Amino acid sequence: MDNRVVIEHGESPARQAYQALSKVFTHQAQGMKVLLKPNLGRIGEAKSGLCTHPDVIRGLIKFFQDQGAQEIYVGDGALVGVNVWQAAEAAGILEVCQELGATFLNLDEEGVKEIAIPNPVVVDKLRITSFLEKMDLIVSVPVIKTHMYTKVTLSIKNMKGCLYRKEKTKLHTLNKEVPDKSKGLVLDYGIADMARVLLPHYAVIDGIVGMEGFGPAVGTSKALDVVIASQDALAADLVALKLMGMDI
Repeated sequence: MDNRVVIEHGESPARQAYQALSKVFTHQAQGMKVLLKPNLGRIGEAKSGLCTHPDVIRGLIKFFQDQGAQEIYVGDGALVGVNVWQAAEAAGILEVCQELGATFLNLDEEGVKEIAIPNPVVVDKLRITSFLEKMDLIVSVPVIKTHMYTKVTLSIKNMKGCLYRKEKTKLHTLNKEVPDKSKGLVLDYGIADMARVLLPHYAVIDGIVGMEGFGPAVGTSKALDVVIASQDALAADLVALKLMGMDI
């Protein structure tokens, strides 16, 4: 895996996303089926930092169209009680998909598969959307945000939306002892276990407008005007942490 990280700064989110991914992309996408996984866990104002910026998704759809991808999907599974279609519409992402011919979908409506976690620490199995099995490439496209429990939510944690329906709450309710509390609480270890089976092929982090404060649902919008991309989701997240002024 190439762990280079690219940061594109500017005033054109679509171009920044396109260029950032192009500089780290090594696959041959011709004829492939691609899933772009944004952060659409909540319904809120577009371009506010609550959900992924629609023009970042626009740039990525155009990138894969130019690469000759066979099918481009944009999808998420929202929190229980949140209508992901309404979230996508409010965020402006549904309109972008319709305009460019990408398929938007609710991952919670695409079937379920239970997978075992190799060498688990706090969770030994998870139920995920079986739609992932149909994809050749998966791109995690989170928005930079702080988080009241995990400090931040970035490209690795963003894959939590691929957990099936109420399974998304499982990592929040684990009653397990962790090996070293100085390295994280049970939710942090649970996300690490999840990452053993749900790492994306690429991470493209939307830092156009982020959110800081009592996230991930409530906070203050913060403009950074950057897009971060890498094949290595962990490397991308570490760079995002530095840009957020957080200790690693």
